[in-house]
Amino acid sequence: MRKARVAYGLTGQIGAGKTFVGKLLSQQDCAIYNADERAQLLLLSDRKLQARISDLLGAEAFTPKGGYNREYVAGKIFKNPTLRSALEALIHPAVFADFALWKEKCATQRNFVFMESALLPRLDWHPYFRGIVLITAPQSVRLERVMQRDHTTRERALERMAAQPTTREYYEVAHFVLENSSRFDLATEVAQLIDILQLQNAN
Repeated sequence: MRKARVAYGLTGQIGAGKTFVGKLLSQQDCAIYNADERAQLLLLSDRKLQARISDLLGAEAFTPKGGYNREYVAGKIFKNPTLRSALEALIHPAVFADFALWKEKCATQRNFVFMESALLPRLDWHPYFRGIVLITAPQSVRLERVMQRDHTTRERALERMAAQPTTREYYEVAHFVLENSSRFDLATEVAQLIDILQLQNAN
């Protein structure tokens, strides 16, 4: 009987390069669960989750054809932290439950997997992960990446960065730190991380 896979969180501030690191890990036969992408799928497919969100925000949270009404939801929670927290309290458990199923079914020969999410410092991740891998980059580098990637203004990019957990919050949960900047070779850092995790999970 195959031993249950161990999971690690992959996190970092916007523009740090989480998805790029995920691609490097994937090239080494590591399975990556993208929490944002899976959450979007659950919003369209999980009827129980849809019903709970509709109860919280109103039936307008979903379109007549079953799509997620992002504009309506954003308008409801934008200046209402309590409502935003209530929505997240519905979505995050559904994502973690989906991750638990995915973890044992995903295609990889390794005995560890990753969940990529920028919000892990503010979530109760301890029941699910053995540790957290933090991807970092200087703020000026992250800002430039976000502006170029999302074709957005400096002000809008800074607003999005400010809405995330603080740098201190990220470092407080981190067990491993990979710096994605010109100072270090990221591929080498990823290879070293895999070697460490293989040793940790050898038995």
